[in-house]
Amino acid sequence: MALSQEHLTGLISNPVIKSHISEMENPLQYKSRVAIYKSLNLPFKDDFSDIDVYPDANRWVDNEAYINAEYPVYPPNYGVATMDVLDEKGDLYSNAGPFPFIADHLTSYPIRLDSIVSENHKITVADSVYLSFYYQPQGRGDIPLGYDSLVLEFGHYSDSVFSHTDYFWKQASDIIGENDTLFVGDTVFYSGCDFPYYICSETYTYSDSISVPCDSVYALNTVFSHIEYYWEQASVFIGENDTIFVGDTIPTYSGCDFPYFICSEIYTYSDSISVPCDSIYIVNSDWTRVWSAPGDSLETFISDTNYLVYFRKVMIPITDTDWLRNDFQFRFYNYGSLSNINSWQSNTDHWHIDEVYLNIGRTKDDIFTRDISFVEPVQSFVKGYYSIPSWQYTEALQKDSITVFANNNDSINHNCTYKYWVQDEQGDTISGLTYNGFSDILEPYSTQNVYNYQPFVKAPVVYWYTLNGYGDADRRISHVIYDEDSITIGDTIIFNQQFRNYFAYDDGSAERSYGLSRNGGRQVVQFKTLEEDTLRGVQILFNKTLDNNNDRVFHIGVWNDNNGEPGVLRYELGGKHPQFKGTNEFYTYIFKDTIIKLPRGIFYVGIIQTTDDLLNIGFDRNTNSRNKIFYNTGDGWLNSSFEGSLMIRAVVGPALVEPSIPVKSLPAKLEIYPNPPGNSESITIQLPSSCSDPKYRKYLTVRVFDICGKLIYSAEFDEHLDVRSYRNGFYIIDVFDAAYTRHYTTKLLIAK
Repeated sequence: MALSQEHLTGLISNPVIKSHISEMENPLQYKSRVAIYKSLNLPFKDDFSDIDVYPDANRWVDNEAYINAEYPVYPPNYGVATMDVLDEKGDLYSNAGPFPFIADHLTSYPIRLDSIVSENHKITVADSVYLSFYYQPQGRGDIPLGYDSLVLEFGHYSDSVFSHTDYFWKQASDIIGENDTLFVGDTVFYSGCDFPYYICSETYTYSDSISVPCDSVYALNTVFSHIEYYWEQASVFIGENDTIFVGDTIPTYSGCDFPYFICSEIYTYSDSISVPCDSIYIVNSDWTRVWSAPGDSLETFISDTNYLVYFRKVMIPITDTDWLRNDFQFRFYNYGSLSNINSWQSNTDHWHIDEVYLNIGRTKDDIFTRDISFVEPVQSFVKGYYSIPSWQYTEALQKDSITVFANNNDSINHNCTYKYWVQDEQGDTISGLTYNGFSDILEPYSTQNVYNYQPFVKAPVVYWYTLNGYGDADRRISHVIYDEDSITIGDTIIFNQQFRNYFAYDDGSAERSYGLSRNGGRQVVQFKTLEEDTLRGVQILFNKTLDNNNDRVFHIGVWNDNNGEPGVLRYELGGKHPQFKGTNEFYTYIFKDTIIKLPRGIFYVGIIQTTDDLLNIGFDRNTNSRNKIFYNTGDGWLNSSFEGSLMIRAVVGPALVEPSIPVKSLPAKLEIYPNPPGNSESITIQLPSSCSDPKYRKYLTVRVFDICGKLIYSAEFDEHLDVRSYRNGFYIIDVFDAAYTRHYTTKLLIAK
């Protein structure tokens, strides 16, 4: 049957992680190489609301879980830790295959369960220690099969054994240029050894020399000799009157800059090279499984009559005295498995974790926190589309309202207020485009189930604006919700409404991949112009598969409308291949030699397959344009059976000059501290690297908006901002870069 030939699969890589790595000033630090970690004090809590791709490095020791708000369905808080089969670089694990394998880990720092240091209190079983968390299988991702389970383990440092590490893998692109090649006999220089070294023998004073593990290198003699150590003065690490004792940890050391002689193989730009690094000692941990959940579909999971919730809460008492020590750890990990079909081998088996909390003085009913938060990503204000060309926008495409979900994680009702306001490219609030508020009772999240879970408000779009002429435009929409009894308890989300030269239903983020398993299959998307225009090309986001098994020839087609479904094939551009232009970017296939005039009305754009292999087009699960997706495998046109948006965009307007158009990138990160300021009279604003050059400071303006969108402060940028006069509540800190017309935004909480 035709329905069986339409498929959703996962991604072979995570484009958000890829983009994040490319923007990092320093390469990834593999904390799993560190010899020992300083133990944290109770309480331990993380709700993953700081969406920064990787887990908080102050709480977790690995980078394998993906922090996001796109994959979960109605979580307790905005943001979760997603476990899948992609590593910390966003690639499929090297050992991934059709048989179950251990994939992601989410491992806590060591935690002091022996005592409450600040109170000089020794922890016992009578202190009622509980670890709790929420979890959900699949979400908007892939269904984990029954044996692709989620596991929780408790652990502590091994009492006897250290393991020895010599190497980690390094991209050749960090060493050579894109067009260069390393041949046998070449020498490269690498200084990436910056891991702490655990002193495990002898005592050292200021004048001593310490044998510091460094690069394993080959010295070029008549015969190659192998060097692992060299001698370094202890004065590099400690003061004149200090002493390093057995068991001490010395600071990070990055003096390993010896040449490394390439003695086998030939490497090109995209290869990985085994680069010798610090020989270090890693403290092993002993682990015990304490909980697990079998894989399941979200539909089955939420239908269980014992729960009927989107996320289940787990409460685990810690009653074994063996865990009441100063190096207690816990970790989650998941099992994954890939399809046997080559073109389907991509990211699978999604699990989502939220609200991890460990503390004493808890009970099995201790499931509440005084917290008001948004739940889902906010919506576009444009009716039917996520983004459209500014010259095609009319009042008819203004939504009547947007749906806003929020959670109250307390045990009692709270009166809450929701507001939004809109700003232009310069950060000025647009007069009339402010929703002054909706107030109502927000019931506890714990009292709601899958049958009565409702949005907090359907907020009206109170007014829109006129966009004139060809060109891009942006409107920033700030959404705020807060507890009326305590306005410091609440949440803020900022949405960037973009107007570009394309029609798009998707939000630019692919959670899945879409494809047909039929030679000659056609997959198309319906669009509608409100004004006459010219079709200039098509943007498509393709997701890679293992070994590029979706690199197959296809044709691009444009169809007329035939009573609400594709009609006559109007234009065909043949012999194309999937292009993977870059992270978070579509590829634009330009209609160079043909001008396709579009009258007002409906038209269709899509592709025609030439093989049975899935082409794996990006599929967005956070927007839903299912009724605009059509496919035909020989039995006539059908609407897709999957809710979501196929990531094909129609490019219109003036002729295209550039070969491709970047359509999405991660926002630059602006940081402020301390936040909240507490007793501090000022906060420090730390700029992202893209605008931190001092010579560009003259182009920067810092602005502060209150919870209603009112501008309360504007001045030339200064890294210190006086906040003594600010009342309790949420504020938006906005740094505007006039040189590049960019905004860097974060939120400030004042709680005196």
